[in-house]
Amino acid sequence: YLFNVQFLESSYVGLRSAFHELESDVAKPKFLVLPMVHIGDKSFYDEVSRRLDDCQTIIYEGVPGFRTRLLTQAYRITAKKKSLNLTLQRDAVRINDQEARKVHADVTSEGFAANWRGLPWLQQIGLTILAPLYGVWSYMFSTRESLAKGRSTDSLSNSKALRKDDSAIAVRDVFLTKRDEFIVFQIDKYLDAHKNVGETVAILFGAGHMPAIVSHLSEKHGYSSKKAEWISAITVS
Repeated sequence: YLFNVQFLESSYVGLRSAFHELESDVAKPKFLVLPMVHIGDKSFYDEVSRRLDDCQTIIYEGVPGFRTRLLTQAYRITAKKKSLNLTLQRDAVRINDQEARKVHADVTSEGFAANWRGLPWLQQIGLTILAPLYGVWSYMFSTRESLAKGRSTDSLSNSKALRKDDSAIAVRDVFLTKRDEFIVFQIDKYLDAHKNVGETVAILFGAGHMPAIVSHLSEKHGYSSKKAEWISAITVS
């Protein structure tokens, strides 16, 4: 794609997320892209929930299973630090409470496990051990400033990541690339069935997945961002 779209921006005032409205000349559904962070201000998630109330379909993420619960301990433990006054996305945004049609567009626990087994076993052990340890370290030392720092994400993020070493690319394949492939497959499946339906569809995924999602919608289905609004995810006073 020929232009750069921002999804997250880190600055001296904190971390903010860009909510994009995507429209196409060849398909009627309008997509509301909501780049998510897994831990943030409750006011951010309240705004996300308000936007979801106006959508007829929600395409959302989430990999069930014990392994992913263990690997996400880092931010789960961090969120327990009361002085941060931050909350978890999973606690604040209740997908099941929404009346909209719901499309789970993430890999299954079995699919994730198969991708996970493709990593060298030393990497598997290292990531499994480091996740909760990093959570403890983060609980002890993280501040709102440190959690908001260095998290800018845009549509060029995927191409930048390809410059990393092979081990980093292998991990990225498990947590992002393989899941991105499944996400865009589910989006295509939705559009095949609802191309002529004039409704608003929320895409509720982590910001790291947004470069692949928006690029796919742009290149294959002619979507472009018609409106964007910045919403604070972690404010720094």
